[in-house]
Amino acid sequence: MRTVELLPDEATEARVRRVWGRLAESGMPSLAAHRQATNRPHLTLTTASELPWDVRSALAEALSALPLPLRLEGTLRFEGRTSVLAWPGVLRPRPG
Repeated sequence: MRTVELLPDEATEARVRRVWGRLAESGMPSLAAHRQATNRPHLTLTTASELPWDVRSALAEALSALPLPLRLEGTLRFEGRTSVLAWPGVLRPRPG
């Protein structure tokens, strides 16, 4: 499985980790205790069984617009092997 993920700035990561901590304190499942880099807050753009080379170059070009001004808004719940609560990232208009 291949994924394309964006990592947040330090302030946003800290905000997400504070929420994870509050969830854990209230007895709810949380990633607060998982400090490995693979469990850090991120925004998954896509998942695929393969990521062909021609797609990789097009993806690199599209990602040249980074960083993007995003805000975390609402919540989503993904069901699967585990239940995941997530924030959707909503693109904010750039000033000007």
